[in-house]
Amino acid sequence: MMGGGAMASARSGGTGEMSRMPRSKEDLRILGRLLAVTFSHRRLAIASIATLLVSMVLELAVPRLIQIAIDSTIEERSVSIAIVLGALIVGVTAFKGVFTFLATYLGEVLSQRTTFRLRGLLFERIQSLSFSFHDKARTGELMSRTTSDVDRVRFLAGMGLMNSIRITLMIVGAVSILVITNWRLALLSLASLPLLIYIALAFSQRIRPLFVLVQQSWGAVNTVLQENLTGVKVVRAFAREEDEIKKFEPFNEDLTKSGIQVVRMFALRQPLFEAVAAMGVAAVLWYGGVQVLDGNLSIGDLVAFNTYLLLLRMPIQMLGFTVSIFARATASGDRIFEILDRQSDVQEKPNAVFNGRIEGGVRFENVEFAYEGEDVLRGVSFDVLPGQILGIVGGTGSGKSTVINLLPRFYDVTGGRVAVDGIDVRDYRIAPLRASIGIVSQETFLFGANLRENISYGRPDATDAAILQAAEAAQLGDFIRSLPDGLNTVIGERGTTLSGGQKQRTAIARALLLDPRILILDESTSSVDTETERALQQALSELMKGRTTLIISQRVASVVGADEIVVLDGGRIVQRGRHTELLQMAGLYRDMYDMQVDAESEAIAEPSTVGDR
Repeated sequence: MMGGGAMASARSGGTGEMSRMPRSKEDLRILGRLLAVTFSHRRLAIASIATLLVSMVLELAVPRLIQIAIDSTIEERSVSIAIVLGALIVGVTAFKGVFTFLATYLGEVLSQRTTFRLRGLLFERIQSLSFSFHDKARTGELMSRTTSDVDRVRFLAGMGLMNSIRITLMIVGAVSILVITNWRLALLSLASLPLLIYIALAFSQRIRPLFVLVQQSWGAVNTVLQENLTGVKVVRAFAREEDEIKKFEPFNEDLTKSGIQVVRMFALRQPLFEAVAAMGVAAVLWYGGVQVLDGNLSIGDLVAFNTYLLLLRMPIQMLGFTVSIFARATASGDRIFEILDRQSDVQEKPNAVFNGRIEGGVRFENVEFAYEGEDVLRGVSFDVLPGQILGIVGGTGSGKSTVINLLPRFYDVTGGRVAVDGIDVRDYRIAPLRASIGIVSQETFLFGANLRENISYGRPDATDAAILQAAEAAQLGDFIRSLPDGLNTVIGERGTTLSGGQKQRTAIARALLLDPRILILDESTSSVDTETERALQQALSELMKGRTTLIISQRVASVVGADEIVVLDGGRIVQRGRHTELLQMAGLYRDMYDMQVDAESEAIAEPSTVGDR
């Protein structure tokens, strides 16, 4: 579901492509980069072009064979010559067909290989970009670039490239033969060629911004659709189906209108091409007929001349279509390279280190962090020795979750430093550092696979015994044993078949199986009832022994057993100490404790009204 601001953002495209139009030099640069990806498959590209060249030579030879057959038959008045030359023409045409098939097939394989590489590069880049990028990026827009935009490049790598070579060879070859045959007739019949080329180029300039608009509209539609499907339960719960349909309509309408604009341009181009091309045919029939009657041109030459002109007409007609393929691919390539050229805010140093295992000591030294100009953390300092438990509490927006986002370098500090075992996290190699940190987030995400795959996500080689042990520790064992398929039970997309508590316990089991040196629990028991939470805390207290643990929570009960508790407010540490020490002080911690105890007491004392009549 989208609010008004999100809708406006989606409809505007959010990428700024239209503001950069037109830009011929930039288009050529993008086109060059796309072709570089295509020609990275060098052997395949050479093979497809070579077969196309053979096919074009054979195609250009056919009209000349026809001319020889006609003139020889008329001069010799021999049917046998016509039969022999006719058989030769059939053979050449058959060979041309074989090489045309090979060129088409190899060209399509080349295009598929190109898009395979581009999709892989895009997916890899999206995986490497920092959280600051994903905070702003829209899922539907990224999906559109990875699918629809890449598919448009496929037409460039296959049909576009092959057509451009075919058009160039046919125009150069046919025009050369026509000039050699009769230069006066050639000049007359080809007088319309510059006009046709101008029409094609003008069409390209007009069609490109329309293709950009179409791609932006696709991205907006995908965004709205993805957000609606993600929030489908909320839509149903509030009976907002009709409103969501109304929200979708303008995006669908924008896509339809932009598509119709493209179709209108194609519809206008085709008859204009036909009319201009017909002028050349008329010139050949008139002037060529006169030349035959005057004895300056043979009938065979006239037939061959007209055949070459007809052969020339097809690539000229294809010129506009091919230019449109290049225009579409360039517009899509712009959107693709906008992602590929983006650099992550979090960069790994060339000399980054990792000694194979960390002990788990964590230090925040006067840490500052600002997001989009707004201070989130200010002067935060604390130490956690290996094996200790640190509780971090505070109200909404106090900066609790930011602390745990800085430790695995989802974001980088804007001041001070975060260190693990005395080494700045910015000096570590990113992947092994994160593999040493287990995180159970308040926003539990599960994959649409079975329980085994979800729990073993961090350790795909884990045995069932190890998976079940982690599940038992997370208070999930009884639930798994109650399922007919056990660990093989598919839990649906985002774990839709599980309750909130079951999802969270699955996420805890996943982190515990990783056996990290540093464990982060971010509101990890927020979706379970009080009784389950107590049992879960009991199990976690055993598993946290010997492991550095950071517990982030708004609930005081979650951090009671911590070696130290820091209280955040407005991005600063306002209190610190053990639970018993903080209770004896006046301040935010005692206020939170009293408020939560009172709330629990009221919930117990309040009589249930369910079922009252």
